[in-house]
Amino acid sequence: STGAARRAAVCVTIRQGRARRLLACAVVDTRVHVISLCSRAEAGEFAGRAATALHRALGLEVAFEPARIKPIADQWQLANAFNQLMRQDEQHSLSTLDFHDGTNLPDLVGMRGNGAYSRQLLREQLPRISERALLDRLQVDWSQDVDFDPSLLIEAALAATGRSSLKGRQPGTLAARRAAAAVARPRMNAPAMAKLFGIDLRTAFRLRAADHDQELASAIELQMRWRAHRARGV
Repeated sequence: STGAARRAAVCVTIRQGRARRLLACAVVDTRVHVISLCSRAEAGEFAGRAATALHRALGLEVAFEPARIKPIADQWQLANAFNQLMRQDEQHSLSTLDFHDGTNLPDLVGMRGNGAYSRQLLREQLPRISERALLDRLQVDWSQDVDFDPSLLIEAALAATGRSSLKGRQPGTLAARRAAAAVARPRMNAPAMAKLFGIDLRTAFRLRAADHDQELASAIELQMRWRAHRARGV
């Protein structure tokens, strides 16, 4: 599947998993791997709801296979399952192609807000797995400074929000656009922002002055840094 489709699929799964305490997930090929802190019956219900939502969101025509639900007995097994799931991208050579968009790793390190609830679950359930250890999975040298690159902003905003476009008037789209503008504001003037966002100058001035979600802006900045590091190979 494409990176955009994996991003959409994982964000649907994260949204459906909130009520069932989703800790981790990964979309690989035609499978969705999930670790959820709930009962077996709740896991079965979650699988059914997620499958329906994925079909609706992605326009799938083929049904999923029945869910294979495996119980987790203890903390050691939970940690092992979590680490194995987080390695799915590396095992399938996907992490270098789409920035782990098909997993909730970006949510766990503050690079995407859709599954921020899982960050708290991870701290509670697996406190020995640090955010630094997760960041190390991204294979960049975070100690190196990188310059602001406007060409990375739109894609970083889409990755940080799980959206396919920054155009439109939906609340989530507006929030994403305002947060992206807040990231750009100290480094770009209004005409440059108007050109980048594909809007007129008057709208660009309004966008620059709009309130924004600071956590979302931080996620976009991290996504930009990640992409800049990868472009430089550091």
